[in-house]
Amino acid sequence: MARSTTSCLVRASLSALGALLLAVPAHAADIFVPGDHATVQAALLAAEPSDVIHVGPGTWNGPFQMLKPGVTLRGAGADLTVLDGQGAPTTLSVAGVVFFIGVSIEDLSITGGQKGLDATPGSLVFVRRCTVRDNAGIGIAGPAIQVSDSLVSGNGSHGLAEFQYLVGSVVRDNGAWGAISVQGAGSSAPRIWDSTFTGNALGGARLTTVADSVVNPGELHVSGCIFVDDNLQLSALEANGGPGTSFVSHVSLLGGSIKVMQGHLLIDHSILRSDVPVQDFSVNGAAFWTWSNVTGTAPGFTNIDADPLWADAANGDFALLPGSPCINSGNPNLVEKDPDGSVQDMGAVAYHPWTDLGGAIVFAGGRAELTGGGPLVAEEDLSLALDSGPASTGAWLIASATELGAPFKGGTLWPSPDALLGPFMTNALGELDFEANWPASLPSGFAFVSQVWWPEPSAVEGWGASNGLRGVQP
Repeated sequence: MARSTTSCLVRASLSALGALLLAVPAHAADIFVPGDHATVQAALLAAEPSDVIHVGPGTWNGPFQMLKPGVTLRGAGADLTVLDGQGAPTTLSVAGVVFFIGVSIEDLSITGGQKGLDATPGSLVFVRRCTVRDNAGIGIAGPAIQVSDSLVSGNGSHGLAEFQYLVGSVVRDNGAWGAISVQGAGSSAPRIWDSTFTGNALGGARLTTVADSVVNPGELHVSGCIFVDDNLQLSALEANGGPGTSFVSHVSLLGGSIKVMQGHLLIDHSILRSDVPVQDFSVNGAAFWTWSNVTGTAPGFTNIDADPLWADAANGDFALLPGSPCINSGNPNLVEKDPDGSVQDMGAVAYHPWTDLGGAIVFAGGRAELTGGGPLVAEEDLSLALDSGPASTGAWLIASATELGAPFKGGTLWPSPDALLGPFMTNALGELDFEANWPASLPSGFAFVSQVWWPEPSAVEGWGASNGLRGVQP
């Protein structure tokens, strides 16, 4: 089986690159709080562009200001490092930062202010792996703020206001909208993907865009998100006042509605299960959905109305169970496939047929990893790949339809030893590849377990093993 890597090449104009290199020093300094400075604010005042401020565990009393571009403020973890505004108008404010450089705020909590994080227009702010919680008003505010892998919770007003991007985050239990933007235009229009909204008082997200020129279209994009009893409200207009378009893709909605206020609404590959899943209030556009599972939809060429078989939606698990009518039910003509190589699923969480069971035995060369590939659909390619195993060593592949999970030779024997294949010789990098076709006529939910074992002198009981791997047919 061929191994390949994908690289991404980013090209920028020489003038822009030159400006960036002149603005940012070539070597960053690490500044530690409390090691180098007793307070966070003292470190912020001392830092120069490109410096990284490391803030140790504990609660640090503010308020705080970031005034220099290119600075990174990094905590020890959102559950360990807390910035407390102590009732100030803003816990952490960012002002005067050059747009194309920006600042980064990472791995900490922001709480205790009237606002949590506030950035002036033109200030580019990256928020990563943070918790913004329990501020009296808005949690995060700023038209050029980009939030990823964060929690925005329990703020008295909106969770986010006038932001630019939101990805991989949870927005819950805020006193107004979870996320609201009513002034983003053109390329600055807000975008949301891979995020979850629940328990927000006015709804999950309310987004508006009016194109600022004929060059920039009036578009909104929401993709890969989960809404639980939270509405999604969208309004998009072109620069000439004509209808823009809101694109909603791979969304899972339970309760609540998707509301289009202005422009067109195009929904695809989504699961919308509620009494009123879509509401069209637009006078200059229309709502359409394709390749989706929508309550009340007359079954047609692309849409269905059926129980999606979510794993445990009541507890926030929107994965698809084997046998779900939403698996491999998307547009078969799309070039882009699901991660397992199959036709796209409906909903925010694609079905994944492979589960790493753990249980590897650490040996002198490290820890071997067994991974699976393929959708486990009849006649489709199936692959197993061993990486970081022993070099040039005979190894056995054990496979079974019965999961044993028994202690064995200092590790865990995951499959019942029904099929013992080998020995196969690993290459000089400790790799082994297995390929086959998944058989036809197997029932939905059929599972098999596999693992690789080999004699290993460096292990306590003389045997090494990879992790166990479970594959389940959708």
